[in-house]
Amino acid sequence: MATTNQAVSSNTVTAGYNQQFNTIYDAMLKPQVFGKLIDLYGHGLGIFDMLHFANNIIDVKGKKQTVWSQGAIQRPITTLTNISTGSAGADITFKVDTSEYDTNNKTFLAINDAILIPEDYMGSTSNGPAKYQIMSKSGTTNDITYTASPFLNAYQITVQVPLGTKLMVTGGNYAPGSQGASAKSRGWTSVDYYTAIKRRAFHIEGSTQSEERWQDKLKNGATGMFHKASVEADFLLSSDMNDELFLGEEPDNTSLVMSNRDSDSNAVRGTKGLWRHLESNGCSQEYTDNYEIADFDDVKDVFRSQGVINQAALFAVGSGLMRSIENSGLDFLKEYSGGTDLMKNMDQVGIKFKKILKNSILYSIVELATFDNPQTYGLSAYDWKNRGFIVPNEFGSAKLGDYGSETVTLSNLTLGNKNYNGENRTRVSGVLGGVNGMGYRFVDTYDDVRGELLAEFMLIATKRNQMIKVTKA
Repeated sequence: MATTNQAVSSNTVTAGYNQQFNTIYDAMLKPQVFGKLIDLYGHGLGIFDMLHFANNIIDVKGKKQTVWSQGAIQRPITTLTNISTGSAGADITFKVDTSEYDTNNKTFLAINDAILIPEDYMGSTSNGPAKYQIMSKSGTTNDITYTASPFLNAYQITVQVPLGTKLMVTGGNYAPGSQGASAKSRGWTSVDYYTAIKRRAFHIEGSTQSEERWQDKLKNGATGMFHKASVEADFLLSSDMNDELFLGEEPDNTSLVMSNRDSDSNAVRGTKGLWRHLESNGCSQEYTDNYEIADFDDVKDVFRSQGVINQAALFAVGSGLMRSIENSGLDFLKEYSGGTDLMKNMDQVGIKFKKILKNSILYSIVELATFDNPQTYGLSAYDWKNRGFIVPNEFGSAKLGDYGSETVTLSNLTLGNKNYNGENRTRVSGVLGGVNGMGYRFVDTYDDVRGELLAEFMLIATKRNQMIKVTKA
């Protein structure tokens, strides 16, 4: 079966509403009423909407927000050298990878800790991972050699443990009256997030508002071209923010500048979008043909590898990926609302979820209509309809600011609006009046009315390593 799609028309241009606009609609009969000023199919659900519906929003206090967080309290070691074969009950020596050392040349592994050698390297001498306790270390800075003794005399490494092997670390055992354990500390890691500035404008030429065309009444009862123009500008600003939160970049091109009122050049501001975070710091899953039920099983393995123990996740998909899932025989996929606050709020605005429980993880699946927008993501040059992303429903404590002075609880995805010290840039809007008859204060001598909208915001994506981008091979 083959399908043929028609081009979707659009006559939105970079221009204000002027007398030319009047002539376009003069041919319309007055009884023709526009039921909607904005067709939401041209916008669709995006990251901006999702974060708003879930109320994952905070205020930030500068163009750069440093988010401090702590990683997992436990960690393995990675060997820098091979662990050689030896006789039964023999000590072993090895070094850890240079990446294990911090700036002060400290490592996680300490004397009296124990490591577990997998049974694959122990032959028949061990009925499970063999426990070796660290007895001493020698060397300096980031070139330390560790010596470990086996817990059982029968332990014997019969197959060389190759360098680059990750080994589990646990606490060692102690004798009565022995010296205590080595103290460990967990530091803070930081990620810098930057704001993006988005702007939109509308323009109405004089004598345009007072022309009778049709009754463009809005929900609040307001009528006229001014409200149509302002709503469209507001819609386009939200659409811009959605795109920025998903595909935004932090610009490093020094020539990407704009002049301000004083003719000084200022760098353009951008925030790193979710897909960029997934590409640089997230996990990935690639499927072929259809997304099979076995592919859900693989997600748990990815989650566990990143320390995720939460049993709920959001799975946002394009229409092609959604169809692929359904066509794979998931007949027990049932549609209903409820569950997390995110799902409850979205259901109230008509966004339905499909859910599947597989391998102890409950997936809340939502189809992103914006991936099918034939004017943007749905263009034939892209393949967003066959893509998606999985975000575990995780919250964690983080510290904000250069000195980590403010502790907050953040979701994996959070919208940060710039709002501090009396200047709220969450959604700035204003009207600039010329010599017009609409009652606005004159700011110049032109016969028109202009509107300006601005938003400054950032996407904060904590625990990016736990998220998964899904693509089709």
